[in-house]
Amino acid sequence: MTAKIFKCLTVSFLLLSAVALLQAEEKKLEVFSSIQPTIESIGIAPNPVGLGDLFTMTIVVNHNNSTEVDFPLKEQPDWLQLWRGPYIRSFIENSKEGESVRKVRITTTFKARKSGRLIIPSLSVIADSRRLVTSPVLLKVGLYKNRQLYMPLEVEWQAGFDDIYAGEAIPLYLTVKRQEIVTLFDKIRVAYPRDGFFEEAGGLGDITSATEGDIVLYDVPAAVYIYTSPVAGRVKIPAAGVDFEGITGWAEDLLLNVKKLPSELKSGAVGKFKFSCSIDRAAVDAGGEILLTCTVEGDGNLNYLKMPVPETEGCLLVSSDEINGYSQSKAGFSGVKTIQWVYRADNTGGVSIGVPEFDYFDKETGTIITEAGNRFTVEVNEVPAETNVSIKENFPFEKKEILAGKNDGWKNYYRKYYMYVWLLPGAVFFILNLLLKGKRPAAAALLTVIIIVLILSIGRFVLNISEFSDDSANSPTFFYNQAVEDYNNGEFTESLHNLRTAVYLDPVNVEYRDMLNWIENRNGFINPVDPSIRLHPDIFYFILICAFNVFFLAVFFKRIRQGGGLSVLVILSAFLILSSSFMMFFSDKSRSRMTGIVCSGGSELKKIPRASAEIWMDIQEGTAVRILDESENFLLIETGLGVKGWAEEANVNPDRPASGEY
Repeated sequence: MTAKIFKCLTVSFLLLSAVALLQAEEKKLEVFSSIQPTIESIGIAPNPVGLGDLFTMTIVVNHNNSTEVDFPLKEQPDWLQLWRGPYIRSFIENSKEGESVRKVRITTTFKARKSGRLIIPSLSVIADSRRLVTSPVLLKVGLYKNRQLYMPLEVEWQAGFDDIYAGEAIPLYLTVKRQEIVTLFDKIRVAYPRDGFFEEAGGLGDITSATEGDIVLYDVPAAVYIYTSPVAGRVKIPAAGVDFEGITGWAEDLLLNVKKLPSELKSGAVGKFKFSCSIDRAAVDAGGEILLTCTVEGDGNLNYLKMPVPETEGCLLVSSDEINGYSQSKAGFSGVKTIQWVYRADNTGGVSIGVPEFDYFDKETGTIITEAGNRFTVEVNEVPAETNVSIKENFPFEKKEILAGKNDGWKNYYRKYYMYVWLLPGAVFFILNLLLKGKRPAAAALLTVIIIVLILSIGRFVLNISEFSDDSANSPTFFYNQAVEDYNNGEFTESLHNLRTAVYLDPVNVEYRDMLNWIENRNGFINPVDPSIRLHPDIFYFILICAFNVFFLAVFFKRIRQGGGLSVLVILSAFLILSSSFMMFFSDKSRSRMTGIVCSGGSELKKIPRASAEIWMDIQEGTAVRILDESENFLLIETGLGVKGWAEEANVNPDRPASGEY
């Protein structure tokens, strides 16, 4: 009996010990997992990954029972395609203290259907009936080029405004999106849109950032432009590219819906402005000048709006000058636009100058705001008797005598290729002396004369080439005399046109330029465009001919006689050949730039070459301009003050004679 009792006690002790050991081992496995479940880590491999390739997301959960863990995948983005999984399994991990810990690993395989830097948002994991949330993860989805994976640039056009109106100055941002660092780009590829004004506006763009968890991505403006569309309707901003480290990202076309402005708006101004006007004096002596200043200050399309045109009685407009004190801004342009009008009052009495009201469209309220104009009265007094001088200065220029059938101007030899035969004498003389071994220089000279005369004879009589057929129709003196006559007859525009033609034909003549400066100063023209530089290419043609022949003669004499002076002459003539060739080319190119004058009163400039386009500026008759381009019946012109615009071709007279030779 005692033995049986001992055996039972021994078995019970062993059973209790085994249970205790199992409980202790279970407690070891529950060192970390017995507490509230948490998400330990989330990772992606590979990262970056190619578009269409598979990648695996791994989530580790601090929990000891995989049956109590679920990964529902209800918040995943559309571009993330589930390919395989999720697989939820327990595993044992050794802690730093050497204890074994049971955890849960979730593995899921996805495919990305979109390239770029993409953020996988927080996802839900259910563990022990508790909802856990993962941290956001940055996934880089690249593209393949020559079997090399690269990250594409996400480029996008962004308009500064939602509502856009005709004539409004709109900031356009070419933005590279979702960058991990802020950097400078290598190159910008931008095509200018049609039917509008498109100018670069550096420094306007702001770098913005988006933060999600510990991830920060930046939107970086690669370039900023100001665009103004004069017309309403659908406007396309062409696709643009950005280069960085051998990779080019392209922004798609941007389509803008440009709305019409209210028809009752006169100025075409869009934004917020203040308008003011003033004159410099309340009284003036007869023949004196009155300065009227009109100013628009504010934010908006200062580059496009039209200032009100004053209405006057008892005075004449002498000149007008636009002063642009504005700069590019996020509102389009900000600052001040000023026009100064100069009037001359010749008759005593009263002068009335009325400035109409100025209106602008306020986008915030959707209404037209009107700023009041003003009317000024200026008293014109008689000039005191003791200081009374002739208001009209005597015209100090007279006609010059010209011989019938003769052109006293430049012959334009540099354009007549046959005249370059005069380059030959020195070269022919040098070659003949080489053939005769330098023993008969007199015979070489005689043969040279015979060859040159023969070439000239063939040109004049056999080929029927004549270099002496100029007549007085293109004589600068003829146009000068006509200008003097026109001015005396009160034909101001014709006088200026003929005089500018005379200056073009003979740019060296001081008298022609003196008369041109006198007329322009007398009539208030500021910074006029010169019809020609002060040098004629024929000057350099003659230098070239002389230097070329002297060069070969100097080389010949240097062969038969040594001397330092001959070496200097060779170098000097070679230098003159090069410099005169360059200057002849330069002066010809400078004179080929078309210039002219506005020949019609009330001429108007438009922003685009269309008859239906709105008028944005008037230009004074007689204003000298550069002719930059043409389109159908319009010319793109620029004044000496830098004002550009399109004018009807019939309203501009070029500074050229009728003959095509010039």
